[in-house]
Amino acid sequence: MLDEEFSQAVLDALEKTGVDPRHLLLEITEGAIIENLAPVKRVMARLRAAGVAFALDDFGCGYSDLSTLRKLPISVLKIDRSLLVDAENDHAARVILRNVVCLCRQLGIWSICEGAETPAQLDFLRTIRCDLVQGYASGRPARMKDVDKLLRATRAGPRGEAKEALAM
Repeated sequence: MLDEEFSQAVLDALEKTGVDPRHLLLEITEGAIIENLAPVKRVMARLRAAGVAFALDDFGCGYSDLSTLRKLPISVLKIDRSLLVDAENDHAARVILRNVVCLCRQLGIWSICEGAETPAQLDFLRTIRCDLVQGYASGRPARMKDVDKLLRATRAGPRGEAKEALAM
């Protein structure tokens, strides 16, 4: 993702397939950004200008720089499962997770918590108003035809207000 060839390849693929760039969400890990901020910023700006959105993945594991949320055009913050797992028995982890989700809401960034596996974790994420979850508690891996049925039966609102199985 560090050069113009990547951004041009993405734009060419969107044009060739006719996919609206607003329907594309590219994930990038914070580690990839740290070492190459300037070129990543340029590529992201070019794709963002075309309508492509970005998710920052694995936030909360390793080095998590809050200034990244200010410096880059992030639409989605994927919170690493380690914060959720630790939150079950660690008050500090609960406070951090709650405040990361709150920060996302205040910045207009969608929050997705990874690794939700139990009803108690889902309840906690509902309580703190996390936008979306990933993990076995919200659904097991499925065949494409089953996913297609689920998506057709699910309607999404303008700010992550997905109904039933896809969200909180």
